[in-house]
Amino acid sequence: MYFLDNNSGIATMPPLKETQSTTPLWFTEGDGHKGISWPGEDWFNIQQAEQLALLEAAGIRPDKGKLNQLTLAIRAIIGQEALLKTQALAEIAAAGKGAQKKARTHLGLGKLATQDGIQEATLHRKGIVQLNSSPRSADETTAATPKAVNDRVNAVVDKAPSDLDTLNKLAKAISNNPKFAENVMQILSQKLAKNENGADIPDKNQFIKNLGLTETVDCAKNALDKRTGGSVNGNLHVTQSVHIGDNDSGLRANGDGNVAFYANNAKVASWNNDRLHWLKSVEIDGTINTHSNLHISWGGRTAVYQENGDVTGPIWGGALSSWLNMQINNRGAKNTAHLATNGWWKCGDSGLIRQWGITPPLNAGQIYTVSLPCPVPHAIFSANATVKYKGIAPEGNLGTYVEIVGKSLIISADYTRTGIKAPRTWELVCY
Repeated sequence: MYFLDNNSGIATMPPLKETQSTTPLWFTEGDGHKGISWPGEDWFNIQQAEQLALLEAAGIRPDKGKLNQLTLAIRAIIGQEALLKTQALAEIAAAGKGAQKKARTHLGLGKLATQDGIQEATLHRKGIVQLNSSPRSADETTAATPKAVNDRVNAVVDKAPSDLDTLNKLAKAISNNPKFAENVMQILSQKLAKNENGADIPDKNQFIKNLGLTETVDCAKNALDKRTGGSVNGNLHVTQSVHIGDNDSGLRANGDGNVAFYANNAKVASWNNDRLHWLKSVEIDGTINTHSNLHISWGGRTAVYQENGDVTGPIWGGALSSWLNMQINNRGAKNTAHLATNGWWKCGDSGLIRQWGITPPLNAGQIYTVSLPCPVPHAIFSANATVKYKGIAPEGNLGTYVEIVGKSLIISADYTRTGIKAPRTWELVCY
């Protein structure tokens, strides 16, 4: 049990508000007419104060890591103030004769249940004597029961038949042989001596085998020494916990098919046949190898790392690869081009087309319709052409004229008296 332990609390309990009802009220989730019940700070503070008072009465200090302190407190208070059934009124006896006398008075027994008025018997005085059923007791303050006497006699006779149940009959049975004792001692010398404690057993291995203890001895030889440790080659069945280091760290049974990791008495992880659940931080210096997709869940959301490198998660609305493709497609079609002497380039977003090329050598005054490498979808924006010739013509410059006719480009060579033939480089923009 522990008190409120976060930054939302205050160090002093607020005063309780006035009582609103003397009739017990109960929590409800609402019925359409009345809203959901809410306890408020008074109810929580009362519950916490009651529980803290219970621990204080039992002399127990709140411990956040222990979840059975209320049970321990109730037991402690009961142990201090009540008589336990399992103690059979031993608490009154431990309190002394004064407490015993008061108890007898309260029960109306007077001296009926005491030995106050009768003296105990001794060798020289009559009185109360306690019976003793032990056949070998040397106590002179108790009296042997008939059973104890019979047991002792039977032990001496040792269930002898009627012909040997007295000393006289026994003497006749051995023919009053004066060397009987010597003969008996000779036989006894062949027996094991009690005070040797087995040291005089000639074949100890056979002795162990005869007792059926061979397997037990083998187990003892292979047992782990808790002082030095060792190796276990077979199964090891642990029903509670395995401590590592001290008593508050190690492995503990955590229900059927579940094992928990504890460190400093705090649960840090658990595992079962389905998963490993880690409650604290994990530091990994090496590589994480998985044989399935890696799922990461937190806050009600899950991301999955696929084996092909793709990632799915709510932030992408599915797979990251699909999200990237969608972003690329939303930006328009890809740019395309035909890179050649007579070639073109088309913008995927706007549809704008740039074309270029070189005409064959043209004679002066020749009119040439360009064979465009890419058909014009709609119209030509602009066009230009330049003569491809090094130097100056003998009788004037070589001129070039460009005319746009619909979706066609027409180039005209200037009328000069030179006989030079020269190609024209051209370029246009269309859509």
